[in-house]
Amino acid sequence: LDMLASGLGVYMLCRLLNLGNWSALLAAIAVTHGTIWLIGQSNLTVHGSLVWVAWTMAAVQYWLNAPSLFRAALMAVPATFLVYAGYPHFAHGLAVYFASMVIGWLMRSEGRAYLSANWRVLLVGSAMAVVLAVCLSAVQLFPLLELVENSHRSEGVGLAFGGMLSAKHLFAGMLFFSWF
Repeated sequence: LDMLASGLGVYMLCRLLNLGNWSALLAAIAVTHGTIWLIGQSNLTVHGSLVWVAWTMAAVQYWLNAPSLFRAALMAVPATFLVYAGYPHFAHGLAVYFASMVIGWLMRSEGRAYLSANWRVLLVGSAMAVVLAVCLSAVQLFPLLELVENSHRSEGVGLAFGGMLSAKHLFAGMLFFSWF
């Protein structure tokens, strides 16, 4: 069911991007049978979160096609389910993706024209969607905020081998190499 729901989300995203039926179907099949999706099936939390990644991207595209407050409110629903799915890395990844998308838009004249024509409704709609998603997922988020101080990671995370190995050793040779 997760693969079917993910595939449907990818299909809807592709249709919102004005791809044809067969292209959207191929994309949905390719994504749901891709390595990450197949490996993620062994972890129900990860796979359940992947469903809502596709639907959140589709909801954002639906909103961007014709920005309105109603569509912004709809955008908060799959984002809330993404939080409920319980794997915050994907929500963070989506936030980074959307921020990168805006930066990419600002580099193109069509994107700058779109943003300048719709900046007010985009700003208000995105703020409303974030606030609504946080409010809808408060029952999941507030207990986590109380538990953070009790986490074994509240003081940070140690590096490999109990912190005895510094980051210098992990990154040595990563950007520079020896010709010999």
